[in-house]
Amino acid sequence: MARYHFNVHDGLGILDVDGSEFPDWATARIVAIRLAGEILKDDPKSALSCDDWHLEVTDGTGLILLRVDFALTEVSAMPVAKVPCLSVAAHS
Repeated sequence: MARYHFNVHDGLGILDVDGSEFPDWATARIVAIRLAGEILKDDPKSALSCDDWHLEVTDGTGLILLRVDFALTEVSAMPVAKVPCLSVAAHS
């Protein structure tokens, strides 16, 4: 089993010094996505606390294997552009 570390960067920087073991990289990736979602669900203000909210997954040597980014972009209020529907002609 490999050990992965899940470091949260939300203006404070929470480093996972202990890490967690998972049977494979695919499992660790799923855990990272779920963890990011849980953090944002439980503490949505953490995403507002900095301009670069992200969660990094590293291996035991500190190599970054995956980065989950979350960004909010405020835009001026404007109507939604209407795009004409294109019909596709049937080919015989």
